[in-house]
Amino acid sequence: MTRPHHEEALGATHASEVSYVFGLDRGIVLPGPPSRPSPVARASAVDAQVSEVMQRYWTNFAKSGNPNSDSLPAWPKFDPSSRAYIQFTDAGPIAKEGLRRPYCDLFIENVKRLMGG
Repeated sequence: MTRPHHEEALGATHASEVSYVFGLDRGIVLPGPPSRPSPVARASAVDAQVSEVMQRYWTNFAKSGNPNSDSLPAWPKFDPSSRAYIQFTDAGPIAKEGLRRPYCDLFIENVKRLMGG
């Protein structure tokens, strides 16, 4: 997707996947303040590819409760110890582990400390 440079730092914000899940016919809705309509960016060929794959995962999940199929890389079931997830990249989806581990570990450590445990 073609985004202004200052918006690259936003990363994947809340609900940023919605345009990809439901198709990119109207472009990609960018995050913006609630007081005005969100801007729309032009979707690239890679965005269209990511959207198509994401739609297949979501459709599989809606039909069967399992996002996986023979034609897609396996989306690992989430487990708190491995923190497995799928990352949508320019080269296609990649299964990884350790989703935000340093941040989650710090949060859990602080909760335990505050709870006296």
